[in-house]
Amino acid sequence: MKQSIQKLIGSAVLLTASIFTTPCAYSAPMKDETINKMMELSNIKAVLKETTKELKPMFDEQAIKIIKNTLQVETLDAKQQDAANKISNLMSKMTSEITEDPKFYEMIKSSYRNTFTEDEALANIAFLETPIGQSINKKSVNLMADLVNKSQAMSEQALQDPNKREKFLEEFNTILKPLLKD
Repeated sequence: MKQSIQKLIGSAVLLTASIFTTPCAYSAPMKDETINKMMELSNIKAVLKETTKELKPMFDEQAIKIIKNTLQVETLDAKQQDAANKISNLMSKMTSEITEDPKFYEMIKSSYRNTFTEDEALANIAFLETPIGQSINKKSVNLMADLVNKSQAMSEQALQDPNKREKFLEEFNTILKPLLKD
């Protein structure tokens, strides 16, 4: 009887282990052809170019803030505004160069490979090959850009609150203080 219970427990353990490991055992990693097809259908290159264009207003704002903070001024004169425009263009150019670098595409491929199984990628490809899949893909890009812009605006608005700004600066200074003593 004791051996029967042990056999039953052993069988239950093996069955449980096989249930939990079966999906992992049959989930093949993505093939390069699958990654390339998914990237093509996702229109990654165009998405990155569009995203870089959509980031331009954010770069403009950041450049103005950099000049204002560096020069300790409230408003920019023509010369300072020209410098801010050049800084913004420099940030845009750098972003474009990064997103056009073949290493950047290899990083994207690696992320796809680490995120999706072959089966998931094939299902996504099947979806992206449909008109609704293409529509959702295009709208997702706009959605992400909108979310980035709105979250940045919310962050800036939060720092307009004197209490939140003071708390942030206190914590910020606490982090930096040990570095500045050296």
